Amino acid sequence: MTSLERILSVFQGKTPDRIPVVPIIGQTAARLNGMRISEELRSPETLADSRIACRERFQYDGVYVSAETWVTAEAMGAPVQYSEDAPVQGTTPLLADKKQIDRLIPADPACDGRLPLLVKALEIAVRRAQDQFAVIGNFDQSPFSLACALRGINQVMLDVYDNPVFIKKLLDICTETVIRYARAMAEAGAHILNTGDSPAMLLGPENYQKFALPYQQQVFDELQPYDIPTTLHICGNTTKLLDLMSQSHAHSLELDAGVDLVAARSRLSEHITIIGNIDPVGVLLHGRPQDVSASVKSLCEHASQLGRFILASGCTLAPDTPPENIQAMVTAAQSAQTM
Repeated sequence: MTSLERILSVFQGKTPDRIPVVPIIGQTAARLNGMRISEELRSPETLADSRIACRERFQYDGVYVSAETWVTAEAMGAPVQYSEDAPVQGTTPLLADKKQIDRLIPADPACDGRLPLLVKALEIAVRRAQDQFAVIGNFDQSPFSLACALRGINQVMLDVYDNPVFIKKLLDICTETVIRYARAMAEAGAHILNTGDSPAMLLGPENYQKFALPYQQQVFDELQPYDIPTTLHICGNTTKLLDLMSQSHAHSLELDAGVDLVAARSRLSEHITIIGNIDPVGVLLHGRPQDVSASVKSLCEHASQLGRFILASGCTLAPDTPPENIQAMVTAAQSAQTM
């Protein structure tokens, strides 16, 4: 099987020749390739080359085309700060004054911010992959997370209680931006589409149902005609939210290190693919290669109980993750028994 066939077979409910393995490598790729983060983002070609070079070095099954979590917010006008060798960060909230929402419009992935760069990089990566490995388009962020970036997370959490009409208006605009960006990635040829909604973790189940889930569903429903596997990621221990996350209409859930995957499977539909969840900090960043191998082996021993399963890091790898630990993760996964 090619790496792409291996991953897609899991989404299709088939048995691959071995467990697919995908360390979630975002801007860590720049460091691994001896360049600054700002250098990796200087052109679509550089970004695609960097991600593919990491895949060729470690031989895992899929590459993420992504930046940090401010791409869509910046495209909608949020002020951000650039650094030479650190991820872009937001500065002051664009919507500190809620009256500014009357000027807010959805971003256009053809011309706004860095969206065109990311879409073009994905297109290049897909072309160079030649269907040998999976190219994962990361259209961060999901609507609620984008709203938090534009308004400020603390203010949004207050607005949920004090001004829900305003928040829902903001979420409608954010949802349109997310859909446009995701569609652009789908049309650029992405094999898999991925998004994150980590601030939604703070809502709790009741408010998650009101302010996160309906907008996630809108996004994933709009992507159904493309017939591309979709993935939802929320950082942290999302055990209490699993039932709701499974209703997002995503085909798979990326689960972080705090979630017991076997217990999670018992609460999820057999049609949902589980992706995860080697600890990206305690094991992959701070552990030794033998610690990584042991963690991978332990998880792979439960593969038959997990059903549709792709081995991955629980979240994006830190920039200083030792390359020998990435290699240990991939090697241990590739030597595990077939699912």
